[in-house]
Parts: sequence; structure tokens; C-alpha cells
Amino acid sequence: MTASRDLAIRRAEAKAEILRRVAAGEQTQAVCADHGVHVATVSRWTAADPAFAEGLAAARATGLFVRSRMFRAGAADQVLARLAAGQPLRVIGADPAMPSVATIRHWMRTQIAFGEEARRIIKDRQALRAQLLKTPGPHRPNAVAPPVAGVFDPDLADQVVLRVARGTALKRLRRADPAMPAYPVILAWRRAQPDFDAALRFATRMARSVRARARRHAALPPLIEAIREGHTVGSAAGRHGLPPRRTLCAWIAQDSDFARRLAAAYDDREELIADLMADAVQDHPGLSARALRHRLAPLTRLQRLARRRPGKKWLR
Repeated sequence: MTASRDLAIRRAEAKAEILRRVAAGEQTQAVCADHGVHVATVSRWTAADPAFAEGLAAARATGLFVRSRMFRAGAADQVLARLAAGQPLRVIGADPAMPSVATIRHWMRTQIAFGEEARRIIKDRQALRAQLLKTPGPHRPNAVAPPVAGVFDPDLADQVVLRVARGTALKRLRRADPAMPAYPVILAWRRAQPDFDAALRFATRMARSVRARARRHAALPPLIEAIREGHTVGSAAGRHGLPPRRTLCAWIAQDSDFARRLAAAYDDREELIADLMADAVQDHPGLSARALRHRLAPLTRLQRLARRRPGKKWLR
């Protein structure tokens, strides 16, 4: 009895130690070798003890995460070299051969020397980039210092309104042109200058209208082609890159030119179907009325479909 109890105690201690070391990032085989336990024995424990099996699965998942975050000097040196060469962290982390961005940031928090060196490289690179943006020269002959936050510049505000009206998003202005004010500066100007805010709202609506018109113009050729091939607006919607039927019907109701050109496509299809029906009648002059109706049935169905035109303001 005492021997069996001692065996159970040693087994429980071995299980606990295996779970602890596997969760710390060690491989199961290495831990078993240190304890003199065969891997097959651990497999039997897993099959016989559901609690141990669940704990081992959780420990392996934790160990995998820990191993992925383990500091590797060789990889760290490569990260520093690529940072010094000008590559951003997201590019380095996207390389399958390199640690992920999350792992690199974890190393920067936990490894003092690596973190200090990486932050120094990033800071120097940002300072150099800011200096290049501010200083005119061969690399940037038209470089202009960014505006001072809080100081409203009417001329610069007019340029912002013009760019927004042409379709540039507010948050991308600074990226498109470093001379433009940053997004927080524009927000501050909008709060302080009601006229600028009103002009920017109008420019935003104008840009939205321009983008919608361009989208309708791009969707019209494939839609007309689909209708001429026998589709309806409903059957063509969602295909060939076209928007849903509700959007197409809204465009028909709102844009008279769009509706007119679509109506012309329907008219062309009706004329084509009528010509095909006339040719079929001429090619079979001896058919009875019933046989002729049977032969023309597919064209008749297409003709009915061609007459079904969506939209409340459809132009006849």
C-alpha cells in the first residue's frame, strides 16, 4: 500500500513538473528525458487522465507562445541591421524568416540593450526624415515646413478645401503633401473657424457626388453590355463588378442620363428580338400558327423580359 501511494505521489509530481516545464517553453521529449519518463508513458497518462491531457494541451500552447517570444541574438542583430538600413518594423515583421512585429516589440520591452538600440535607431531615422521634409534641397526642392498647429492660415485652408473637393480624404492630406496641415490641426481649425468648417462640409459633399458620378459612369458600360446580351438589371446586379439591384435602381431614379442610356440599351435589345422574330417567321413560311408560336416562345419570353424596366422614373 505504501509503495503504491509513493508511486502515485511521484507520478503526480512528475506530471506537475512536466506541465510546468512544457508551459515554460521546453519540449516534451526533453522534459521526459530529464525525468526518466518515456514519451509513451506520457501518452498513456494523457489517455487515462483527462485533466492531465487538458493541462498538457494548454501547457503546449503556452510553451509555443513562449518559444515564439524567446530572445534570439542572431535574429535581434538582423532586426537592428535592417532598422539601420531604413526598413520599418512592419516590413521586417512581414518577412517569414524574421520575428513578428509583436515579438520585436516584446524584445524591445524585455531586453534592455536591444530595446535601447532599436529605439535609438528609430528615433534617429524619424529625426532625419523630419529634417529632410523641412529642408529644401535636391532631394526635395519644394519642401515646406509644416504649419504651426493652432495658427489658422487662410491660404492653406483654401488649398485644403480644394484638395478635399477633388477627392482627397482629410486624413490623407498630409501623406499626399507634407506641406498640408495634419488632421488634428484641421480639426482645430474647423472648431475655431465656422466658415472654414462650412466650406469643408460643402467640399466633402461635392467630392462624394463626384465619386458617385464616377462610379455610375464606370458601371454603365458593363451594365449596357449585359442588358444587350439578354440580362435584366436584376440579373446583372452583383456580377461583372456591378453594385446590387437596389443601388442600380436608385441610380436610375436619380440620374436621368444614366436612365436614358440604359433605356436605349433596352430599346436596342427589343429591336434585336423583333428582328430575330421576323427572321424566324420568314425562314419558316409553311408553319402553322401553333408551331410558329412554339418556335418563337424563347424569343417571346426575352421580349417580355426586355419590357420589364426597373425604377419609378424609368424613361420611356
